[in-house]
Amino acid sequence: MNEIISSPGMEEIAARINAMPVLKLFGALVTVTGPGEAQVEIADIRDFHTGGLETSAINGMTVMGLLDAAMCAAALSTLPGGRCATGEMSVKFKRPVLGGPVKATGRLVSRTNNMLVCEASIVDAEGKERAVATASVHAI
Repeated sequence: MNEIISSPGMEEIAARINAMPVLKLFGALVTVTGPGEAQVEIADIRDFHTGGLETSAINGMTVMGLLDAAMCAAALSTLPGGRCATGEMSVKFKRPVLGGPVKATGRLVSRTNNMLVCEASIVDAEGKERAVATASVHAI
């Protein structure tokens, strides 16, 4: 588990993101683990999180939402008081995401002016990648 780095504003950024109704509805919790790094976890897997591949696997909407939230949280951790929006996102589903809790880890890769490039992944308990994503995130 990553050690949470305490820095002015990181708790406020996480609280701002965690207040979003969609994250509350999904039962997701964002943790900013450092500048340009964040995790989003759903500890309590509910019926509406599952059904992927018509099985008990976590569905694509949930996986993509976790990956997007992790990348945006990583971006926002470098924009105290700012806002951002995903401009483009690419997701690769490598293996079904089974069981829970489910955690996505996002990180900032690069930044030029108001364009941030981020990546995120979901790994299983054995450290195998289940899904990965990259995104261009616009600071607004």
